[in-house]
Amino acid sequence: MRFVFVIALLLLPAMAPMASDAQSAGKPVSVATAIGDHVLLTVAVDDGQSRNSAAAMIVRLDGRDTQHIILTPGVGRTSYTALLGPMEAGSHAVELVPSPYWPADPAVRVRELTTRVVRQNDPASVVLGHAPTIGVRADTIGTASDLPLVMYVEDLRQAGEGLIRYSVIFSNEDGGTSTPALLARWGRTTDIEFVYEIEWRGARVTQERIQAPDHKVLSFNGAREGAHPYLLVSTLNNMVMDRGLSVAAVRPVPLVVDLSSATRESVMDKEPWSYRVMARELQAEGRINAEVRDPREYLYVEAKLDLQNAAVHVLALSPDGQSDSAAGNPSWAVDRNGWVRIAVRAPASATAIQWRCAPVKKNLTDTSRCSVDLSRVFRLDSTYTPGANLVTARAISISEGLSDSIPLAGSK
Repeated sequence: MRFVFVIALLLLPAMAPMASDAQSAGKPVSVATAIGDHVLLTVAVDDGQSRNSAAAMIVRLDGRDTQHIILTPGVGRTSYTALLGPMEAGSHAVELVPSPYWPADPAVRVRELTTRVVRQNDPASVVLGHAPTIGVRADTIGTASDLPLVMYVEDLRQAGEGLIRYSVIFSNEDGGTSTPALLARWGRTTDIEFVYEIEWRGARVTQERIQAPDHKVLSFNGAREGAHPYLLVSTLNNMVMDRGLSVAAVRPVPLVVDLSSATRESVMDKEPWSYRVMARELQAEGRINAEVRDPREYLYVEAKLDLQNAAVHVLALSPDGQSDSAAGNPSWAVDRNGWVRIAVRAPASATAIQWRCAPVKKNLTDTSRCSVDLSRVFRLDSTYTPGANLVTARAISISEGLSDSIPLAGSK
């Protein structure tokens, strides 16, 4: 697939900074550090009266603008984070000032700035100290489109050796997989992308890799601040480059997660406000239509798959009939192994689900098999918060065709 590259706004016309005040930007705080320490900044906000979908502030450290914090007002999020450092030894002043690149929003008020110092010898400093800085894609600056919402990290090392991988959840993607296919194959319309990983051998970094345009995994050869690589979001499906700069960059504190028995999408469950951002962007961009409905109208199905020459999709059964996650499109069936999430549109009257194991035979001698470890089915409630599990976990084996019906809790 051909993607359009979007290069950063290196020649953006100069704009006068907006005036800062204590209510909109927060009073400066002071923090003392030793050399190499990191500072975790938490910004508590009150944005309940805001009518905007996005706002932004700049973190100013000792008078120098270091990064942006992008806000998503009106979704129930009460705090935001930024990772500062590595630091020089001494006392430092940290403050927030409004960004000139997003519309001013006087309804967003900073209630409190708090800091926590992570010492260089803290075990958490390895994961925090390599977290990438993300240069925001040029055509999204000043908008509420395709925003980086959450960064998370998987520490996959054993006895200090192995991978540390960083991923970013974006609010959507303007290119790449179609919206209905995202729901059918990934169970969400956000965009979750691995952006950077490091490989450790013998207590040192031996390899660094990024997910570059066309999903190519390439060696990182770019600039960094301390050990933090600088990555520029450069395509409409949020791939990154290790060259170029953006006028707006973020470095949120990454969530440390274990996805050995969970989907990537489960990270959104830890930050349920992300579903409200997802839904709001769908609505704002006119993506809700005959093919894509309000996200609250779906069942979200999680399972671990082991497929052999096969792909799977999910049917929702109700007294009025059935609906299919793949909607009759074979390319929307899931053909990858491991933990997956699938969304299938289902009325409130839905009583059960079924799995369909569809062959993808290359020749007549190939056999098809689908092993499904079903763990969870849920809906989003009226506030877009993931609800209770509607099924009992079970193992399902299908040679080809349909599984038995699996009842949903609470159905009649």
